[in-house]
Amino acid sequence: MRNHDGEGGTIVTAARGLPKWLALVALVIGSTALSFLLAEVFLRSTRRLETFFDSRQYEPDVASEGWKRAFVRDYAYLQKRALLGPDLAGYVHDPDLGWDTPKHIRGVREYQLDKSPGVFRVVVLGDSFTYGAEVADDETYPQRLEGLLAHGEVLNLGVRAYGIDQIVLKYLKYGRAYRPDLLVVAMWTLDYLRTPLTFYRFAKPLYVLRPDTGIPVLTGTPIPPPDQVYRTLKHELPPFSFTYALLRQGYRLTFGKSTNVESYFQRWDPLVRAVLAQLLEVAREDRTPVLFLLIEHGLELRSDEAVVNPCCERKHLLDIFRRLSVDSLDLGPVLSKKHSRRTVSDDMYIHHRGVPSGHFTPFGNEAVAREIGNYIHEQFGVAVAGPK
Repeated sequence: MRNHDGEGGTIVTAARGLPKWLALVALVIGSTALSFLLAEVFLRSTRRLETFFDSRQYEPDVASEGWKRAFVRDYAYLQKRALLGPDLAGYVHDPDLGWDTPKHIRGVREYQLDKSPGVFRVVVLGDSFTYGAEVADDETYPQRLEGLLAHGEVLNLGVRAYGIDQIVLKYLKYGRAYRPDLLVVAMWTLDYLRTPLTFYRFAKPLYVLRPDTGIPVLTGTPIPPPDQVYRTLKHELPPFSFTYALLRQGYRLTFGKSTNVESYFQRWDPLVRAVLAQLLEVAREDRTPVLFLLIEHGLELRSDEAVVNPCCERKHLLDIFRRLSVDSLDLGPVLSKKHSRRTVSDDMYIHHRGVPSGHFTPFGNEAVAREIGNYIHEQFGVAVAGPK
């Protein structure tokens, strides 16, 4: 803007500098937005969504969000191949459990609800280690156990990716009706971490403790079918920025407080214990003996000290077993007594990229079946094939 003086000249006012200021602000904003956009494109092409959530396993709400976003991202692929999630090929939706094997029991054999006289029947619950991921039907440890027992039936109710809550619910819905002579409940550390989640591969139920009684109450059921879950998540989940997530991750590592793992266990130990106590109460009503089986991952057997000095989820599960006064086998030390730790790690677990990160090998399943068979022989006098 120009202002005329009395002699016909002009005076340039301070307002003349305003467009430069605005231009500078616009340049900064534009450059920032462009940098943010380029960073977003770069991160989406070089990083996986899961990397922003894998480190948050002790924060159930965040971990559940990560699985929800992965499900939405992959849904077109999953729907096309009739899957519920990664590693759930061939599984079916179950409104009470989230997902299940099509016939509820792995294997080709059919079992009647009423067993024949003289048959010792075992129901085995668990996750993918029990289901027998990466091996054939006749190579799972429940199937190998059935082969060891004289006049025995072993029903494999294991399901991939289950938490402890789903393991219990599977028995209440399907396993209890078979009235087993022994119930084997197999767990490993990740089962504990799955229990507080509302989503893992697919939507799942969640137990919460009533604050007044400490009794676990089931929530989140019935679980809708996959199409409805997808539509709901698409509507509810806000947009997710890789760039913002990376900046937030960096801030947490630099300035934020690290997750207090012990406070996590203080919060969730009572729930896990209450859910397992509910299962034991049902078993007592039915006069069904129970054996808890603690499974170590091959990577957890990295040293002799790790075997004899449990930590984290394994330590807390063992403490829960003791407090519930239930028979249990901790497979890490048990197997290492009869075999070298190197044999257990190298030969009993499937290796991926040179490390024992997979499930039991056929040899490993045979060894696990042998330990359970020895327990059955000692406790119930059932004849077991081969050396004790």
